[in-house]
Formats: sequence, structure tokens, C-alpha cells
Amino acid sequence: GQLAIGQAIKLGQDITFIILDNRTTAMTGHQPTPGVDWDVVGETTPVQDILDVVNGIAGNNDLLISRVDPEDRASYRATLETTILAQGVKVLIADKECGITRTRRRRRAERDEIREKGFVSSVERMTVNPEFCRFCMACSEITGCPGLKHVQTDYGPRMDTDLTHCVNDGACARVGACWSFERLTIRRKAPPRSRVPELGLDDIPEPHKRPHGPTWHAYLAGVGGMGIGLATQILVRAGHKEGYHVAFVDKKGLAIRNGGVNSQVVFTTESRPITGMIPFGKADLLLGVDILEAARAMEPAGRTRVASAERTAAVINTHKAPTINAILGREDFDVDALERIIRRHTRADDYLARDISRICETYLGNKIYANIMMLGFAFQTGLIPVSMHSIAWAIKDTIKADFRKNLYAFNMGRKLMEDPDLFQGPPVRTGWAETLNERCRWTIRRYVRGKARAARLRALAEATVAEAAALGEEDKRDLVVRLYDCMRWGGIRYARRYAGHVLRIYRGEPSGGDYAATRAVLHTLAGAMLIKDAVFVAELKTSPEKYARDRRKYDVNPANGDRIAYRHLLPVRFHLGRHDVFFHLTGRDWMFNLLKRMTFLRRLPGWQRAARAHLAEYEKQLAALEPAPLEADYGQAVALLSAPRCMDCMNPTCAERGCPLGNRVPVWIDLAERRRWAEASEILHATNNFPEFTASICPAPCQQACKQGRQTYPVPIRRIEREIVDHAFAAGLVVPQPSGHRTGRRVAVVGSGPAGLTVAQQLARRGHDVVVYEKDEAPGGLLRWGIPDHRLPKALIDRRLRQLEAEGVTFRTSVEVGVDVPAGELLQQYDAVCLATGAAAARDLPLPGRRRPGIHFALEFLRQANDRAAGRAVAAAGAISAEGKTVVVLGGGETGNDCAETALAQGAREVHQWEILPPSDVTADPTHPPAGGIRRRWSVATRQFGADSGNGRIRLTARAVRWSHSAAGPRMTETDEEFCQTADLVLLALGFDTPVPAPLAEGLGLKTDPAGRLVLRDRAASTPGVFAVGDLAGGPGLVVTAIADGRKVAEAIDEYLNERL
Repeated sequence: GQLAIGQAIKLGQDITFIILDNRTTAMTGHQPTPGVDWDVVGETTPVQDILDVVNGIAGNNDLLISRVDPEDRASYRATLETTILAQGVKVLIADKECGITRTRRRRRAERDEIREKGFVSSVERMTVNPEFCRFCMACSEITGCPGLKHVQTDYGPRMDTDLTHCVNDGACARVGACWSFERLTIRRKAPPRSRVPELGLDDIPEPHKRPHGPTWHAYLAGVGGMGIGLATQILVRAGHKEGYHVAFVDKKGLAIRNGGVNSQVVFTTESRPITGMIPFGKADLLLGVDILEAARAMEPAGRTRVASAERTAAVINTHKAPTINAILGREDFDVDALERIIRRHTRADDYLARDISRICETYLGNKIYANIMMLGFAFQTGLIPVSMHSIAWAIKDTIKADFRKNLYAFNMGRKLMEDPDLFQGPPVRTGWAETLNERCRWTIRRYVRGKARAARLRALAEATVAEAAALGEEDKRDLVVRLYDCMRWGGIRYARRYAGHVLRIYRGEPSGGDYAATRAVLHTLAGAMLIKDAVFVAELKTSPEKYARDRRKYDVNPANGDRIAYRHLLPVRFHLGRHDVFFHLTGRDWMFNLLKRMTFLRRLPGWQRAARAHLAEYEKQLAALEPAPLEADYGQAVALLSAPRCMDCMNPTCAERGCPLGNRVPVWIDLAERRRWAEASEILHATNNFPEFTASICPAPCQQACKQGRQTYPVPIRRIEREIVDHAFAAGLVVPQPSGHRTGRRVAVVGSGPAGLTVAQQLARRGHDVVVYEKDEAPGGLLRWGIPDHRLPKALIDRRLRQLEAEGVTFRTSVEVGVDVPAGELLQQYDAVCLATGAAAARDLPLPGRRRPGIHFALEFLRQANDRAAGRAVAAAGAISAEGKTVVVLGGGETGNDCAETALAQGAREVHQWEILPPSDVTADPTHPPAGGIRRRWSVATRQFGADSGNGRIRLTARAVRWSHSAAGPRMTETDEEFCQTADLVLLALGFDTPVPAPLAEGLGLKTDPAGRLVLRDRAASTPGVFAVGDLAGGPGLVVTAIADGRKVAEAIDEYLNERL
């Protein structure tokens, strides 16, 4: 860094250097920097101030140097903007104390006070009110703070602060995202009463040490901040005390959840030199303080591979510690799946797993003790070959400041091994009846005539649930919760109004359905009725259940003299002319206690005008649907009833992260919900040329990115999209848009799939003359020939083709470029050529017996099925039919699903579907669940196509396989399980490859790679004026990515043509 600054000054560059000065280097094990007065071994050293260093580098040169604390976001941003915009070399020193250093300093002060008083008299904490949080995740997305976590509530996941990792710096609140953040001051007059039951820790018998041979290996896995290094120090000291020769290796990681940390410890009784690295599969003990890192350590394809099913015992903390991306909502992992991986690679008789972090947080107030408790858990099992005297001495020698509490945690782990049912906690009751009882108790406590109100609430809830008896238990519980909250908002009459709407929709449900419309109303109507105005916000911030939840979380007992004082952090943002005004207010409980009683404010004419209008509009829609049964247009009803939930999303990511087209999903959903179909269609078509295609067959990544899906279920975006398109066509809103001027430029598009059609339409609307060449008798590509009618009716394709023709696009069908027309002629006749031939080369399975009759590619079968559906004749000689046959489909993706469902529709006797990958690794449309009646097997590798006793049938031989994943990629291992299946028809749905047709490549002079794929640069081929788009350019993809790519390539072609004008 110093060299870079000096060289920039020497060269007179215009550059800004930002230096973080936090007095430590966390990524290398919390080592000191020259800015502190001590070194790594604790010796006193001279201090080198970073400002003096930079000034020394600058010498006599004019250098702008700024120093600011980035914790003050407004000041930091203003200084940053000023510094960057200045000319020359600039240096900005971001001077902020390391969060870990600050936490350690605070803990030292707390320990000093505990030694003096026996308790901490006052402590501040940041918290989130989950009842107010809307789970927009702006706080986590902007700060990336691992001190935030997801918690489950009655309204789905919400944000909260983590007791262990939150450093209380207030960064999440300063973002100004919402009013859910609060700063608590907890005051105590006496030591808090212990949450830990009387354990009898003095009479725990010392375990019998397991025999382990001359060498014992332990692997400790976790992430930064979990104390892996500390646990290693304890083991190393205990081993030395016991008389072993000890070697160890530490791998450090970034703080908290930013990086993995692991340690390898080796004890030996031999005097020969040893290494601290554990050979593959030689670990005797795996101590997984973090389950994700523990699973990573034993991957057979990974770098460490320390575990083996014959030797390794595992002690695992099953607590889910989310990664940063998981906190941001961008990824997730399944604890049960990780447990299965660990069990598979460790000894079955020595696998111990508990949620140790939950136990530590519940009974000790902090998850930080999990490492020590797990050492006790493993020690008491006899898995650590040292005596109690040695390990207790090691704990005391390692942790001098907080020795007693850590030793207590160690003994809690020992006791847990002796009594596995210890620390289970009270049973969790989640049924609707238990929820109603709890809400009635809160009602009695809250209101003056609470018993009478609770009785009315109980009568209403029980009657509503009794009538809606077919709903699931979870839906009934959600109904009770929302009835209670509606009562809190506007009284029992308001709750009856809610129940009435829900029941009227329930009565109109078609018999045997899944009650999707009722669930949509249950959640959406509550969101509309529970307007978070100032009165209700005050109620949420001062409710008795909220206070009780905070007391449980922070171990506050009013009977012990404990008190909580709240400061509610209220960011205020509004526009004043052209200025964006933003500042923070602080509210107190007494203010909100007054405000929640001021319900008369709701009678003001302008009070929450927009929210009340939204509720009125939604109830108007309900009134239009309620009188009649919903069978007639059930899909439209569900779409309309679900749409308003999209408006509850404060920070939508459906378009930004989910949609390759950048569709403005929330905008057109809002317009559709208000039945403004023309505007919705206009905005939808502005980014998507063929929304009926995406609404029919796209796997809807936007819907998977919908934040409402993390709370209850996602907004049915595809269904709403289809309703907009259908209304637009029915009302004549979709009309050709021919260009008003002609450029005289000609473009040839080879291929008429979604990408080719998009390029053609975009360029025709720019005034270019476009001719589309299609080798088949009708345009559409795989849309027409490879997707069954029940998923994409071909009338939708024809409807769009008529629009393109009216816009000036010319189609030349049954013409294969390179065969019927020399490819080179296109360069002579056209100003640009766009290749959109798609991924039409089906992948084969070259196994013994592959050429037997009855084995076909999926596209051959699907094409004939589409021909029959369209009334076109299929030659008897090459006809492929599943009627009356046993069919095996090889491939579990969407093409495989289409084959299996089409075979069922044709009257197949049996349909089997095999996939070599596990279900989690198969890319399929989650909104298109496979039909029933199909016998599916996953992780199956077909090995042979044999003959079945000379009767012309095919005998497939296959083996079950096992998959493992690591940084090196997935790895498949065959098992001993072999099985056979006899079939009349085998369909290969193994995906597609994208080589460019040889006549095209040769005729156009295109460069290709050894696999026959085009060599492209920004979608432009090696021959000037030739472009590629869609699957041919980027590999097999989704219809939405094809359309998005088509729009981008059309822009590139248009720019190329304009440059030549």
C-alpha cells in the first residue's frame, strides 16, 4: 500500500486510496498493526501513526488526506464524495475500532464490574421488534452484519439481533430502513437468577478413556468467532499435562461467519517427530462446533477428508449458524442433509449431536460457550484421552478471565452426556387451540374488560375454525393469530369483518381443491386490514407479549429488580421540493402508550388515505368473487386475491435477482390488482416480448426470489402474468407496432425459437427488414416441437407470429440454411446475420445395446405427440407411441417430465423415470410439479440396454449411485445396488448440446472450438456482421434468458447497422 501511494504521487495519477485503520489485522488471527504499542507476544513497541506515515510518503507534495469514522455514515459519505471528486492523489483514512476489539474491551469492563458488584448494573442492547419488521432485509443487505439473524414468527421469518454476535454499534438502525429497531438499556439491582437447573455437577463420574493406539487425532471445525482456537489451546495444554507429545495446526478465518476455521490436534506416546496434519480418514474425533464446516471437512472429494466410517467419532453442534449469504436471503442449507453426510462418513455407534448453541444461549446467555460445552460432551464420552485433572487445569490456564463460567459450561456438557434429556426446555405447543388459549390470556391481561373480550374472541375463532374445518392445522393457526390481531387493531367487530370475508371465499372453494384462494385471502386480507398506522405501531411497540418476549431474550426478571428502558429509533424520510430530508427521532414508551389510545385519529379524513383505499379496493374484489363458486375461473381468482401481498414487500428482489429480463414485477402486479389491465400490459410488454411464453413454461426465477415466499408462500407471479396477457389480448390491447420509418438495412435470422423471434421483433420495430429462416414447416423451434400442448398451447405461438408478420417480419419455412440455401449467400444478401439455431443436438447414451429398436430421443417422441395434437399425420413406419407400453424415461429435468406426462396421456401401461443426479441437483420448474402415476428413481446410472428373452423388449440394467460435493466439484460413486427394468419404449431426455451446424460454420467462415461451439466475443462471431443468440451462444437455458439475450443481441445488431449507415 505504501509503495502504491508513493508511485501514484510520482506519476501524478488521479486516484483515491481508502485505508481502514482499526488497530488490528483480524484476517490473520487478530494480530497487531504498527498503530498499536504492543506486538504479537505482548512486548511494548513504538507506535506508528498511519497519518504520519502517509504524510511522510507525501513529502512536500500536495496531497489531500482525510480522516473520518465510517460509523458516522452521513459524515463518512460526504467526506468520501468530496475526496473522490478532488483532483490528484487522495487518501481517506477510515478510522474505526475493530468490532471484536470493542467487544473484548466491553467484556473486560463487565467482568471488572462483576468482580466488584457480582453483576453488571447497566448494559445496552440493540434489538428488532419482529412484529413491526416486514422482512425486507434492507438492514442485512446494506450492512452485511452477521449480528443479525432470521427468527420465525406468526407471520413468517423476521429479522432480529443475535445475542452472541451483535456488537451493538447501531449500524443496522442507522440504515434507516424501518421503525423496528430499538435500543434497550437493561438495569439490574441484583445478580440475575440462574436459568440453569440444579445439576449436581460435583458427582459426575470421570469417564473411561477409549483405547486409541500410540497416536490420537482430533479435528475441530467451526467459523471465526466460535472459539475453535481457544478449544485447540485447551486440548494442547491438556495433552502436554497428560504427558503426550503434541502437534497441532490452526487454520484461521475471518471474524464471525465470514470464513471457516479449523484445527488439527495430534497426541502421541511415541518420541519420533510427528506432523500436526491428519492423514486422510485418520481422525479419531471430529468436533463440529459448526455443522456446515464439519461436513465440509469430511467430503471424500475435498482437500481434508479427515473422517472415515471405521475410525472417526463425531460430536456435532446441530445449531444452524447462517452464512452471510443466508442472512442476506441469497442461499440456504439443510441441517438434516448435512447430518446425513456426517453420519455416512463417521462411526454409527459414536455419533453425538445436539443443538449445543441453543442450550448455551438459553441457560448461559451466550452461544460463545458452545466450544467448551462440546469439549465436556466429548470428554465424558471418553473420546478425549486425558484425565479430568489435566483438562480442568488446561481450561484454567487458558481462560484466566472467565475460568469459572467456562468450567461450568464444560461440566454442563459432561452432565448432558450422562442425562441426554437434560436442557430440553418446555414443550412447544403450536396447534390452533393452544394458540387461541395463549391469545385469550393476553387479551385478559391487556384490556380493562379483558375476560368478556377474550370470551368473544374465543367464540369467534372457534366458530370460524369449525366452519373452515378442511383447512390444515397451520392455516387454522394462522387464522386464529390474524383474528386476534384484527381485534387488537379495531376491536371484535373488525375481527368479525375479517372472518366473514375468509369464510365466504372458503364456501366458494371447489370440492377437492387445495384451498389456495382461501389461503390467499387469509394472508392478504390481514395484511391489508392491519394497517401499520401510528396507533397500531404504538400497540406493537408496547404490547405485553412484546415486553414478555424481550424479558425472556435478555433474562430480565422484574421480581429481581430488573428493568428495561426503551429508546425506539425512528428514521424519518421525506421529500421537500428537490431535497431528500432524512433524520432520526427517538421515541419513548410513554409516548407510544399515549398514542395507542388515540384511536380517534383514525376518523380524520386523510388518515392513512392510501392504505384505506387499498383495503377498500381489495374488499371490493372480494365482494365481486364471494357470491358465486370459484370453479369457473379459479386461477384468475387466486391470482387477483394473492396480488396485493406483493405490495407488502418493502424491498423487492424478484426483478433484480430473479428475472433476467428485469421485469418490473411489483409495478404490473399492483396495476393488475387494481384491474388496470392496459397499463399492466404496457409495462409488462416493455421488457418482455412474449410474456405468455414465460407465463406458461418459465420456471419463474422471479417467483423463487419473491420474499413473500420466505414468510408464507410466494406471490403467484406467473399466474398473474398470464392473466395480464389474456386480458390484454381479449381487450385488443396487443397490437402490431410496425416502425414508422425504414432503414433499408436487411437482417437474416436463422432459427425461430424464442431468442430468434425476439431478435426479429426488436429489429423490425427499429425499421430494419428482417427475414427469419426456419428449417421446419412452421416457426417456433422447440416451443412448437419440443413442449407438449398442455404446457404451451400452439395457438399462443401462432398468435404472436401473426403480430410479427404485421410488424414486417418475413418467415421462410422449410428452408435449412447451409443445405437448401448456401450460407455464404446470406452475407451477400443481408447486412447482418443472427444465428439462433438453438441447442438441437440431443445428448446420447452410448451404452451396449443402444441401437436396439424402441430407444428414441425425447424430441423425436415429443415432436410426434405435437404433430398428433395439431392434426398432422405421422407416418406409420416411424411412429412412436406409448399406448399400452411400459415406458422408461432417462432424465429427470423438464424434458423428461414432459415425456413422462405425455406417455401417461397416451395410455402407457407403466411409466418409469430415472435420473442420475439427486433431486436437489436437478433443474426443473418448481411451479410445474410432475404428474402422479410416474415411478421416479433418483441417483440411478443406467449401465446397459439388453434384450429380454427374445421377445423384442428392452431390459435396462442400472446401478444406484451416491453423490458428494466439495470445492473440487460433484463426485459420483457407484454402490453395489443393481436392478433391472423391462421396457417397451425407452426415451432419452439427457439434455442438449450446442454445436453450430457444420454447413453454417463453413459457409459463414466461423471459428469454432474443438467441441464445435462458436467462438464469440460479446455475441459477435469471428466473421463481421454475424451474431449468435440464445442457446447456441450461451448453452441450454430458460425461455426467459433466451428472450433477454435476444433483446441484448438485437441492440448490438442495431448498433452495428447504425455504425455502417
